[in-house]
Amino acid sequence: MVQRALTDPDEYRWCHVKFLERIVLAEDDEPSRFLQHWHGRIEWEDPERRESNVTLGAFSVYLADLVGAMTEGVSAFDVFDTAQSTFDLFQTLFDLEQYELLDSVKRLAFGEEYPLTEGVLILDRLTILPAHRGHAVGLLAMKALVEQFRAAAGIVVLKAFPLQFEGGSSRNEDKDFREADLELESFTVSSRTATSKLKKHYSRIGFVSVPRTEYMVLDPSRKLPDYDALVARTESLSVVKTGRRRNLTVVTSSRP
Repeated sequence: MVQRALTDPDEYRWCHVKFLERIVLAEDDEPSRFLQHWHGRIEWEDPERRESNVTLGAFSVYLADLVGAMTEGVSAFDVFDTAQSTFDLFQTLFDLEQYELLDSVKRLAFGEEYPLTEGVLILDRLTILPAHRGHAVGLLAMKALVEQFRAAAGIVVLKAFPLQFEGGSSRNEDKDFREADLELESFTVSSRTATSKLKKHYSRIGFVSVPRTEYMVLDPSRKLPDYDALVARTESLSVVKTGRRRNLTVVTSSRP
């Protein structure tokens, strides 16, 4: 896939998330109906001509509607058991007797005074094409997704897992781009270093790491940093040992 880079870095201010079509069965009695899956592309469009779309990346999110599940008598266990990645999250971050988020997880996101958190937004997968890394595009997309779903989500969760360390079978199921398009071989650091960099990267938008796990959480009601703040931080971190900016902006997946 050939993708041209934008000539002016400030043009990335006009990137946006585009949701792909989602079809919902009108009469559905499966627990999976409470785990809404949304996915789409991250694109740039000329703000004046409304044309010249450029694909920057792709995203996938889940919204666990635990309020709706409780209303219909469906357990949180059955909702999260819909997908392996969400069930792993459930086993790690939830009290398995009460089927509620652990108090320790809530304190990380909200402090000592935390609200009810029935809705859970899971940032499942984010990929940025090589030509557009190093411009805070991923963080901007995350911000837009949080703002889009914050009315229904009591907490936001992601798993900081560098995509280049996924197993072969997972890569073959990738719905975003071909492996060659992502140039995963360009990431040469170890898994531990890459994960540490990724967590530091996501902390810039407000995510907090859950100790002894790869998960991070965010209070969606907090004010998120604007474009200028995110880009300024990106520029200040752009020099690394290898001299390649792309090593700071790592593609990620929540899949193990």
